[in-house]
Amino acid sequence: MLFHWLFIPWLQQELDSYRFCVNNTQKQFDKNKVLPHGVPELIHRCMADYRTLDFKVAITHDAINLVHNLYIDCNIHPIFPYFS
Repeated sequence: MLFHWLFIPWLQQELDSYRFCVNNTQKQFDKNKVLPHGVPELIHRCMADYRTLDFKVAITHDAINLVHNLYIDCNIHPIFPYFS
């Protein structure tokens, strides 16, 4: 029980500080990189300032259902019915 009260909050605090450090420090410049250079948090908040390109692929829910029905057999593993 002591583990839950001490270790988990400490670990969460360490992970939060690591995330803050990674997202708020500028990465090393790489001239071969296509993605924008700078602090990731600023790039995420002000995308227009960094002239970012939109690489996302829009996938409809119907397409996901089609692939699910074609390739996933829910009878193989007992956990699958909980997620369908």
